Amino acid sequence: MREDSDIRACGARPRGASAGSEAPRGFAAWSEGARAPSPRGASAGSEAPRGFAAWSEGARAPSSNDSGFTFLEILLVVGIIGVAATLVAPAIDSGMRAREVRSAVRGVAATLKTLQGDAVITGRVQQLVIDPQENQLRVEERDASFALGPSTTMSRIHGGEVGPAGVVRVNFYPNGSTSGVDVVIDDRESPGDTGFLVTLDPLIGLVTIQDEPAR
Repeated sequence: MREDSDIRACGARPRGASAGSEAPRGFAAWSEGARAPSPRGASAGSEAPRGFAAWSEGARAPSSNDSGFTFLEILLVVGIIGVAATLVAPAIDSGMRAREVRSAVRGVAATLKTLQGDAVITGRVQQLVIDPQENQLRVEERDASFALGPSTTMSRIHGGEVGPAGVVRVNFYPNGSTSGVDVVIDDRESPGDTGFLVTLDPLIGLVTIQDEPAR
């Protein structure tokens, strides 16, 4: 009995054992395999985690060649813009002129209809002066005029009473009839391409608009 108690006394570790005493095998194995986490204030020379190290090795600082454009690229873009502007500008200008021609045609037709209606309503003869030199229509009794615009021209006028300097007078009568006139309105720079024919019927005063007939 005493011998057994002596063996147990030798094998047991006292509660107040010193720090240098042998630790249990399980604790020793854990302490050897585990790595203590680095403190928050670790020095710059401490070993970084593997993920961060791999990222820092694979990352590359951007060089000056990766940002901005080269002079050759800028010249290429400027050249493309210049070619596009050269091709588009004439089309835009032609479209604006065609729009002004159509606006002038509608204005001439509206003037003819207005005077024909006024002659019937008032019972008085109305007179319109077409002046191709000034490129305008005038109602002298009312001191009113309608200008066709700088991009348009009256290339042909047929009918009415022709006066000096090519001025044409058109009469509107109270019974609805007129002296009749045909006016061709064209683009000043390219006559014949976008022209319209405005016709005033001499019998009933009907105003019609159609494309300029081929010459």
